[in-house]
Amino acid sequence: MAEKAWLRSLLKFVNQPSLANYYANNYQTIKDAFDLWEKEGKDILFHGATAVIVVGSRNDASCPAEDALLATQNILLGAHTMGLGTCLIGYVIEAMKRDKSLNRSIGLPDDETPYAIIALGYPDEQYDKLAGRKSVVLRYADG
Repeated sequence: MAEKAWLRSLLKFVNQPSLANYYANNYQTIKDAFDLWEKEGKDILFHGATAVIVVGSRNDASCPAEDALLATQNILLGAHTMGLGTCLIGYVIEAMKRDKSLNRSIGLPDDETPYAIIALGYPDEQYDKLAGRKSVVLRYADG
């Protein structure tokens, strides 16, 4: 769909710019990744991970997104303590939202929604220190 300039323009016209934003920011990278997979079998979307975890929740849960995302954070922390590397793969979640056949292909029932995809494996690199982070902005209210 993103390749269709007329569709991107139409959606922007009706104040739905997400497809145009995707095309501008991500399309070429994803297309190149698929081409590389097709031609050479090289996986740059999942970074060659040995496993992938799909974190989802039943649609009728009281807080399905919150439950799944809290579980995701616990999985990420647990994996780190086990010496595993992780990477959230947001592209796949977006694809699964748009094409339910992907959900069915991995056995996810129609009454469940995936919220996070975690690529998991042993990292090739070891780091001596954390990467730089932005300063924390603390906000609080008196009262």
